[in-house]
Amino acid sequence: MVSLEQLLYEEKERFDNIQVPNNLEEKLKMALDDRSSNRKRRPYLMTAAIVVIIFLLSYNMNTLAFYAKKFVGYDNVMSEGIQDLNSSGRGQIVDKTYSFDDGVSVTLDGVMLDANNLVLFYTITDPNKNVQDVSSRMRMQVLGFLDRPMGYGGAGERDNEGVHERWVVTTNRAPKFYDRTITLDISYLSKDNDVEHGEIKFKLDRNTAVGKSITIPINKEVKLKSNNSINVESMVATPTATVIKGKLQNILQLGLDKMIGEEFSIWDIEMAIYADGVEVPKLGSSLSTNMKGRNFEIRFDRLPQKVNTLEVKLTSFVNSYELDELIPLEKGEEKTVEIMEQVIDVEEIYEKNGKTYVTLSSDEYTSFPKVSLIIDGEEQRLISTRPIEIKKDKSEDEKKVYYTRILEFDGRGDDLMLHVERISFRESFNEVIFSREFEQ
Repeated sequence: MVSLEQLLYEEKERFDNIQVPNNLEEKLKMALDDRSSNRKRRPYLMTAAIVVIIFLLSYNMNTLAFYAKKFVGYDNVMSEGIQDLNSSGRGQIVDKTYSFDDGVSVTLDGVMLDANNLVLFYTITDPNKNVQDVSSRMRMQVLGFLDRPMGYGGAGERDNEGVHERWVVTTNRAPKFYDRTITLDISYLSKDNDVEHGEIKFKLDRNTAVGKSITIPINKEVKLKSNNSINVESMVATPTATVIKGKLQNILQLGLDKMIGEEFSIWDIEMAIYADGVEVPKLGSSLSTNMKGRNFEIRFDRLPQKVNTLEVKLTSFVNSYELDELIPLEKGEEKTVEIMEQVIDVEEIYEKNGKTYVTLSSDEYTSFPKVSLIIDGEEQRLISTRPIEIKKDKSEDEKKVYYTRILEFDGRGDDLMLHVERISFRESFNEVIFSREFEQ
């Protein structure tokens, strides 16, 4: 089927290639000189001319509208997929501006929409040519129905004059069916330290969706050694992004955990998509809880237009385990202990203002959600955890990130025992959970 854009291009090319006859000017002069003798035919000629003009303009206006829908000036901050859509004239024009008291303004040029996300194109303008400073004092929110926020990420670029900064941001979810009005909410801290609020509202036109989505069922339950499971449900591919969707708990499991006081154990799931053996860049991930249970989404860049093979791997996840581990401690002693194959360095133990402090270092994903310190036989719960430092590549062989923090406990004494009742850490999985070959 021939697309509308192709027809417009062909029609524009046909008009551009129309050749004006060499003797047109002479014929026009003769027609004007003879206008008195043709006065009776003039109304018919004018009518015919008007019809022709309207016919020509109707095609040219369509072509102009097609080109007008492109968002200009955002090339360097658009992903490849969004660039392709912009070149095709996709998207909804908004063209609304909010101006602050000092002359700074924000213009929402337009949006793109598909089944995975909403893409916003906006420009920050500072007539005083200091847009970098202005941008650092500005906070944006994308709000849907009942001012429900939609998280987003994106990139911006300043011009050489420092007047304009153009941003392309992508929400981490598509607007729901009830999100008919979208708000770009702006908080701006002026140089006088006054916070000004502004907003740009617009009606979302779902007819401008950038393309159809393709949902690929996966329906794979991955059993873990902790007796938990990860249910990978589907992959949704659109022209702007690819999203893997799944479930960690249904509503019944979630309710039972609440009743018995259990903590949810799995989070920060890592997956990878390979299209013809090439890894698709990951954009982010999120966990959510609703009436259907606890769900996850992992977002990737769009898939290539032509794919022969598609593969999905579950690479790793952070899991928690209940345990009852006692670690004897002594003031002034440094030691290394191992819990469930996780290495923990006890770097310092000291007292201050009637409290006891324990400094620990471990892998950045290793944590102790439930820990206490037994001081002279009396158990003291954790008061606070204060991060100190994140160190990369502790050794040449280990490409890891190490996290150092101080645990604070009330009380002091001579006989110390660290009581670890729950530990969380990242587990590697690295297994293919879905693969498919496509006929070309």
